[in-house]
Amino acid sequence: MLDSTIKTKKTLRQIAGVVASLKQVPIVPFATIFVMMVVAITADWIAPHSPVEGNLSISLLPPSWMDGGNLSYLLGTDRFGRDVLSRLIYGARVSMSVACLAITITAALGTLVGLMAGYLGGFIDTILMRLADVFMSFPGILIALILAVVLGPSFTNVVIIVLIILWPRFARQVRGEALSIKEQDFVVLARAMGVSSWKVMWRHIFPNVIPSLAVLVTFEVGWVIILEATLAFLGVGIPPPNPSWGVMIADGRNYLEMAWWISFFPGVAIGLSVFGFNMLGDWVRDRLDPKLRQI
Repeated sequence: MLDSTIKTKKTLRQIAGVVASLKQVPIVPFATIFVMMVVAITADWIAPHSPVEGNLSISLLPPSWMDGGNLSYLLGTDRFGRDVLSRLIYGARVSMSVACLAITITAALGTLVGLMAGYLGGFIDTILMRLADVFMSFPGILIALILAVVLGPSFTNVVIIVLIILWPRFARQVRGEALSIKEQDFVVLARAMGVSSWKVMWRHIFPNVIPSLAVLVTFEVGWVIILEATLAFLGVGIPPPNPSWGVMIADGRNYLEMAWWISFFPGVAIGLSVFGFNMLGDWVRDRLDPKLRQI
């Protein structure tokens, strides 16, 4: 009976801890990101019209709540008569796909380079970090534009551009963490026991850099969304008629006075996405940084 009571109290304390943690979760950023992800995944089912097929007879149709609007086109149509809402929904898929894929590949490469540079040191560290310095010495948007012109506009090339620009940031962050962790007792003991360098890096150092890596990832996702939209706006990113948010803004820039909705809604979508990921990054940093948790 006593054991049952103790287990019950322990369970209640655990539930209370989970509830207390949920109260600290930023609802708005999480809700924003969740909605964007759901929209991106279910675009084929929830989009009311084709994102690329248009009807010139209904071009520049205003949103449904304005005079001349149509309930079948809630957010209006663009100059080719394409449904803005449908393109907005499919644009979420493009932006989220680029961000998730590019960040995953970039984080993996940057982490590998950072671990090798920080733990192995010496000549390897010098070569890798000088290479990172070369990439970081140029403005990111300048490199992106040059690479986009050279490689051409496509989904794959946008991912490659993000990889080339961002890997030094991840590498430097992980290297700094590795330099500190490799001097700690548990790493020194592992090396003294004859554990190979690769096992030390992945079993002892890598788990300890995950918190900093998680913070960096959440912040960089918003930056990737902006970069993808910028390249698409300039005509060197996702090629039209693909429904990218940047392409939508570019399509409506000459119609701001007569058809503001073409550029307005994708601009709002970009702003909400970046806001959500940046706020999430702040929360993750506050939760994972021991110094901030003590304040």
